[in-house]
Amino acid sequence: MGFWLFKKRDDHIHKKLSELEHAMGHSFTNVKKDMHNASEWINHIKEKHHHHDNRINELEKKYVELAEKYEQLNIILAQDHEEEPERSIAIERVQSINRSDQAFMNVQSLTPAQKQVVLLLLGAGGPMDYESLAMKLHLNTVTIKRHINDIKRAGFPLDERVSVQTRRKVFSISESTKKNLLKQKVRV
Repeated sequence: MGFWLFKKRDDHIHKKLSELEHAMGHSFTNVKKDMHNASEWINHIKEKHHHHDNRINELEKKYVELAEKYEQLNIILAQDHEEEPERSIAIERVQSINRSDQAFMNVQSLTPAQKQVVLLLLGAGGPMDYESLAMKLHLNTVTIKRHINDIKRAGFPLDERVSVQTRRKVFSISESTKKNLLKQKVRV
């Protein structure tokens, strides 16, 4: 009878040992899979981190360039305000009407309102139509049209196109003109 008890225990122990061995075999496989998945996530995070670092560096360079251009435009504006006396709106409009009969004008002879239109176009991220310019400068659309015509007569190079989306005239200043203005520090 004792033999039977020991044999039963021995079978039970063998069964438990084989179950434990089987579970251990699968657990190492599962641990290996988990380690592989963790390494894939780490690699993915490293790639995204590298990509974001490069993008941030590009944006920082663009920000520095824009800040420099902004400072140059402020210097130009400050020089313009120092040299020109205050004029009333009535005098400005009379001068603009008188100048609109002239065939060609010097860029320096633009009125302050016309200079504001040019500066707005210089700082704009893309082309602007009459309505956008009028809204930004709090002026009438007809006034903006007159300013644009006077600016073009002055010989200032404005790019004029028709927008595909809105079918309206849009105006901008080319990058080469912007660079030339900043290099020459021409007061607009």
